[in-house]
Amino acid sequence: MSLTTKQRNFFLLCGGIVALYVVARQVESYQRQAEYFRQQAIRAQQQRAKAEAQAKALREQEAKKAAAKAAEAVAPKAPVLPAKLPGVWHGRSAMEGLGLCDLRLELALKDGAPENVTGYSRFSCLPVPSLMARGDRAKAKPALLSRLSPDAAILSGRVGEDGAVRFEAQKNIGSDIHGCAVSSFTLTPFGAGQLAAEWKEPGCADGRMILEKTSPRGGRP
Repeated sequence: MSLTTKQRNFFLLCGGIVALYVVARQVESYQRQAEYFRQQAIRAQQQRAKAEAQAKALREQEAKKAAAKAAEAVAPKAPVLPAKLPGVWHGRSAMEGLGLCDLRLELALKDGAPENVTGYSRFSCLPVPSLMARGDRAKAKPALLSRLSPDAAILSGRVGEDGAVRFEAQKNIGSDIHGCAVSSFTLTPFGAGQLAAEWKEPGCADGRMILEKTSPRGGRP
């Protein structure tokens, strides 16, 4: 059966409508896909920007910490007097040419300053013939008497960055059997609760002794 012109036109119109519908659906699907990918790209860009901002903030924070540490390392540290240093310290040692010697040292803060220290030393020896030179044995009696009036000194010191305290003698009272008197003193923390004492006496041998604390406080020597 042959179609009339009217029928043919109707079917052509229907085919055209279907074709337009299919094309429209494809265009809509393409637009949806394009919008989806555009939104994905925006979110990815936002995430990258956020990650970069966080990384930058972290780098800046680390740089600030590093700069603070560097500044702290470069900045001079104020010396601090060890809390257990003030008080009375005592040491005893056999010393060649002098005998069995005692050193008493009282330490106190000077004018309340945490790095300034005042010291009062008293040094005396008990003559032991085996420790004294032959020419010095005649000095045994004066040495015994010197224990009643020992080699004493008033010291002024300051705590260094290494924790050691270095003193200079401000006033000497008496001398040992050789006529020697202390001119400078150095105290260095030694072991558990001890001090290594080193002192110089012009014209005489240097002295060394380990001190232990006997009292948190004490009177002047």
